[in-house]
Amino acid sequence: RWSTDDSTLIALTGTDIYSDVHVIDGSSRAVVTVLPGKWRDAIISPAGTRIVAVPPAVPVASLLTREGKLLAEMPQSALIWPMEFTPQGDKVLLGLRDGTATVWSIPEGKNLASLTGHITRVSSLYVSPDGARLFCLNNAGEVFVWDLASYRQLATVSVDASAMGFLPDPTGERILTVDSRNSTIDARLLKNIDDAAMSPQAIAKRVCRIPETLRKRAALGSEDPLRNLCPQ
Repeated sequence: RWSTDDSTLIALTGTDIYSDVHVIDGSSRAVVTVLPGKWRDAIISPAGTRIVAVPPAVPVASLLTREGKLLAEMPQSALIWPMEFTPQGDKVLLGLRDGTATVWSIPEGKNLASLTGHITRVSSLYVSPDGARLFCLNNAGEVFVWDLASYRQLATVSVDASAMGFLPDPTGERILTVDSRNSTIDARLLKNIDDAAMSPQAIAKRVCRIPETLRKRAALGSEDPLRNLCPQ
């Protein structure tokens, strides 16, 4: 995983359960530090200065510097599944198996909010490019849209039941989900999302198949996945 500015790469090596986290300088490709093998997953902040890492069977996330110094422990109510920094790097979002999403400040590691009501496990997270909205996908094919300033829920949108994750949306006006085989995009156009209640007319659904030759992850990271992978 690369930081947004390409200054830092983190790589997990080991088993599916216990891994070392290698922190690598993006320019020199030199190893900055190695966090020894007690981790299940880790993410790097957009500027490459902060790391959040989680162990396999303990409901806590560790906030560390690029050099491996522990800044804060962030205890949770259940095991952590997806993790995501905001594009601005000022918050980290954690999705939990008990249906909660928690919001933490960076670099303090202070709990800002606990977002509940997702019913089932939070399986994927996505933050809009401006850092204003959080999208939480649960195991039942529902996306919960949250305002990251007020922590108010804006909407619940049902997407394809096979949805397993999000694609980036540079417009900030759509929900783009993809299934586990990277074969289908379910796109929803959001209008009047700041209204307390969204009418069915406010959501335009578009489902398309991704060509076999474009299913590799590099294609899914394109500037506008909907335009490039789902041409009209």
